[in-house]
Amino acid sequence: MGDSNENHDDLVELSCEQTTLLERYQEITNEANKRKAIEMMQSVDWDLQQAIDKSFAGDAQYSDTVSSNTLTARSTSFAHDDDGQRDEMDEDLWFDGASEIHNGTSAIDTPVNDWGIFKGSAEWAGTSTSSANNSNKTLGTSNLRSKSGRNALSVISGTGTGEEVSGLERDSDSDGFDGHMEVEEDADDLQNANGKVEERAPLVPSEFTSIEEAMNNFTVVFEARYGYNHPPFFAGSLRDALREAFEAPGRPVSERRPLVMYLHNDNAVASNIFAKNVLCSDNVASLLNGQFITWGWDMTQEANKLMMLRWLEWNDIRDMNRILRKTSSEQYPLVLIVTKESGVFQLFEYCCGFDRPEDLMQKLIRGLDSYQRVKDVEEGEEKQRQEREMIRQEQKREYEESLARDRANQEKLERQKQVQEKEEAQRQLAEEQKADRMKKLASSLPSEPTANDANIVMVRMRFPDGLAEIRRFRRDEPLNNLAIFIESKGYDMKDYRIWNSDVPKKDLVTL
Repeated sequence: MGDSNENHDDLVELSCEQTTLLERYQEITNEANKRKAIEMMQSVDWDLQQAIDKSFAGDAQYSDTVSSNTLTARSTSFAHDDDGQRDEMDEDLWFDGASEIHNGTSAIDTPVNDWGIFKGSAEWAGTSTSSANNSNKTLGTSNLRSKSGRNALSVISGTGTGEEVSGLERDSDSDGFDGHMEVEEDADDLQNANGKVEERAPLVPSEFTSIEEAMNNFTVVFEARYGYNHPPFFAGSLRDALREAFEAPGRPVSERRPLVMYLHNDNAVASNIFAKNVLCSDNVASLLNGQFITWGWDMTQEANKLMMLRWLEWNDIRDMNRILRKTSSEQYPLVLIVTKESGVFQLFEYCCGFDRPEDLMQKLIRGLDSYQRVKDVEEGEEKQRQEREMIRQEQKREYEESLARDRANQEKLERQKQVQEKEEAQRQLAEEQKADRMKKLASSLPSEPTANDANIVMVRMRFPDGLAEIRRFRRDEPLNNLAIFIESKGYDMKDYRIWNSDVPKKDLVTL
């Protein structure tokens, strides 16, 4: 067999894309024979989804020697596996085409993958005649059968949130599974129930009261499915995540980081494998934790997808909006690496569900290097801006100091002017009062006698300013008239003394 594989490999030359698709096919289907894998992919013209569907449809034609008890135990073990063992059950219960659900007398053709029970389009239904009962967390008593009636999976409802699997039977003459399933009520199967298959809660429910509630639900359910070794998801809105990544409020430019958006879709073939083996790998989780802001969203529900597209419009990330509108669910999960340059958000790189951990690591590192160059430019611009701001602040400070000095000088001049004006007013008032007093004193003196009058005395006075004046007085006039005359000239006796020419001098006022 080994020689055959080598000969076949020698004859077939695969492109890089074909090699990647082949590896993903072998990983998902657990097909160890590379020759068979190549033949399968060639038979469907390298359509991975079709090859996987065809492979799992072929798995239904296995031997009837498998014990139903063994299969029942296996189903039960799947139901009680908490963190990711559901993938195996998903692969065992993979169906292609639209499934018919018989609930009473009605049949509904609806693709359902919201809870992650099947990766095809099969859907569980309870005993209720209303399809609205499918939203409940518990399922009614049902019997899941193929249309041919050869294969049957009996399911009964439990008291909790899961369903019990009683047994799995296949007829020995089964020649394959036709891709359709039929659900019928079978009360007899209630007695054989011995296991539970739990529904899978969505990462983001279709209805939530706040974005914080939605993001908290995303993290809690993600950890319940894939474990705790994952990058920390930002617990806010997309706008807040963009602000935290590219503005780092209150922190320097060096702490800004590119944004990674993880968009999940439970309807995708690789949703579980990518989340567990790629996003939660040690290297990827460590790199995202240390160098990126990671924000997650669930695109499974159409309402959540439309909400995501609106958010991209509101935040002006139009190129990403166009890409998501054209991306089919088979390509999910998506890891979008977002950078920002010159104020514009840019989708630098993205990975789809079929990329390997090393592919994602390479793209993350390239995105990190690219944004580091942007940050280097922004840091230089920020440094220049800070220097300009420092100069502006210094100039502003000097201007304000100069303005304060000018204002102080102006106020000082105003005060001096006011003091001078007040002093001048007081001086003028004093002079006016002095002049009035001098006039009154002069008018109170008797008239000066003439030179021809008898009994007169001539008094020669020299004033402090150097001026001299002669005045005639009558001999019978009191000496006080001399003091009044001198005061009428502006020399108050409170400030001046009248000295005679005797030696020693005598104060005439005191005589």
